[in-house]
Amino acid sequence: MHKKSAKKIIFVLAIILLVLINIANFVLWRLNSKKNNIQTSPSPTAISQEINNCQADVKEETYKIEKSSLSGIVESGDEVKVLLNYYQCNDIKRGDVVLYRADSKSEPIIKIVKGISGDKLGLQGDEKIWNILINDKILATSEGKHYEISKKDGEALITHLQESMGNIPPEEYLLLGNVVMESNEEIPFGLVKISDIIGKVVYK
Repeated sequence: MHKKSAKKIIFVLAIILLVLINIANFVLWRLNSKKNNIQTSPSPTAISQEINNCQADVKEETYKIEKSSLSGIVESGDEVKVLLNYYQCNDIKRGDVVLYRADSKSEPIIKIVKGISGDKLGLQGDEKIWNILINDKILATSEGKHYEISKKDGEALITHLQESMGNIPPEEYLLLGNVVMESNEEIPFGLVKISDIIGKVVYK
C-alpha cells in the first residue's frame, strides 16, 4: 500500500511539475512578445523627433506694410513679424499668410495661401470675368466675396496648368490678396514657386 501511495504521490507531483513548467514557459513567451512589440513600435517621442529632425536657421524680422492687399487681415501701415526660413522645415498650408518676392528687383509682398501643390485648380465664369475654384469650390475673401480675375489672367492661368492636368504643379502655390479683383501681369496669375516665398507672416 505504501508503495502504491508513493507512486501516486510521485505521479501527481510529476503532473504538477509539468503544469508549472508549461505555465512558466507561457509567461516567459508573453513577456518576450510584449518586449518585442515595444522595441519594434516607435514611441510618440521618437516619431516627433524624427519629424522635427530638420535644422533651419529661422530668424524673426519686423516688416512695416506700406500698401496691403490683405485689408481685413493686415492693414496698410501695420507692422508684422516674418519668420524667415520657416518653410525649410514646415509645410506651407492653406490660409498661411506669407511674404514673397516676385523677382530680385521687386519689393516683398504679403499674400495669403489659397491653394497648395496638388490642389485641383479651375475657373468658372463667362470668359470675361472668372471665379477661381480650388478642389471644385469657389474661392472667397475673408468677407465671403468671390474672387474675380480677368479674361487675360484666366487664359494665362489655363495655359500654365495645361501640362499639369489642371492641378497646381509641385512646389507651386496659389497666393491671393483679400480683394475681389486680382491681377498679376508679371507672372502666371497668382502661382508662386516655393523658392520665391521668403517666410511666414505672424500678425495679430
